[in-house]
Amino acid sequence: MTHSITEAEARHFSSKIFAATGLTIGAKSLKNYSIYITSDFESKAERPSTATLDTLARYVLNAPYTNEVFRKDNEGHFPYWFQYRNEHATHASEAEVVRRPGRSKPVFYLCLAVCVITAVYLVVFRHASLSVKENFANVSNNYLKRHGWVLHNEDKAEWQERDINPGLLTLYTLTGDNWADSTHQPGIKNLLIREVKNDCFETEIQLQDFIPQARWQQAGLLLMEDSVITTKTLRLSLAYNNFFGGYVHPAEIIVQAIVSNPNDVTKPEEIAHVAIANFENIDINIIKKNLSNSALKIIKKGNRYRFLFASGRYQNFAYREVLSKELDIHPKFIALFALQGFGQGSNIVPVKVKSFRLNPIPCN
Repeated sequence: MTHSITEAEARHFSSKIFAATGLTIGAKSLKNYSIYITSDFESKAERPSTATLDTLARYVLNAPYTNEVFRKDNEGHFPYWFQYRNEHATHASEAEVVRRPGRSKPVFYLCLAVCVITAVYLVVFRHASLSVKENFANVSNNYLKRHGWVLHNEDKAEWQERDINPGLLTLYTLTGDNWADSTHQPGIKNLLIREVKNDCFETEIQLQDFIPQARWQQAGLLLMEDSVITTKTLRLSLAYNNFFGGYVHPAEIIVQAIVSNPNDVTKPEEIAHVAIANFENIDINIIKKNLSNSALKIIKKGNRYRFLFASGRYQNFAYREVLSKELDIHPKFIALFALQGFGQGSNIVPVKVKSFRLNPIPCN
């Protein structure tokens, strides 16, 4: 660590600590700690409480998720700070003093420096070059938070049913959209978000038995430039379509890619619309077999995006390209979603998510 963290980095670090531990350290305090560490010990002394040191140690040690009430009642002796200090920090006594001309500071602060530097390093670089593979064998709130997932716009009733299919994450096509219309603001319920750490990557979602059968029903991947859906977004989904502007055409299941315009969320741009099945004179059982396994994939290299789709009765299917296109969008977050737009009368259907993958790739 060669310089102090910025206010934005401190806020980000604070939110990461909370997501991983359930405990809070203020962004201002974290920034002040970093200034102290990188100023050759010439800045104003910082005196974090033992509770703060315990929170940092919990983050570094990947301790179980908790809250302040539980810690006060059951772990008021701050076991993780003392575990960290005993296992990783210097064994020198806190009474020992590091001598500098005109100054003396206890080794206690060296322990703090090691702890905070390690934690800041982890928040900046942890997972930056590691693959993320999620099989959703565990979909508890604590597990998801500890593995980098953040739930937005929770619908409690349906979110409680996410584990109804063991070994899968089950989302539901609830009312909502990241488009706006004349009577509705953008909003997607139970949007599950995580950060994208790399500029070049490939990401994939695999679904089981998802057959959209009503207007606007869909599920897939949402790339976002910020953690709110009113920012610039790129959406790739498996969807149902029966809207043809008054023309007669059989309803179809499509792979659709859409780029939003944050300056006018009512005017998205559809950049891909590929029909993979239609409902004219076709046995629905055939469609169900062909979509018993399906997957959507995005590959990003610089501004070049490739969109791919695969489906079949078995998992060893081959991807086929839907579109390859240069796009001016720089995602910092990715989300898993299911929705049915703002139309009325559609039945809510489950979307069984088998797995998610996010891999960094070389940009050259």
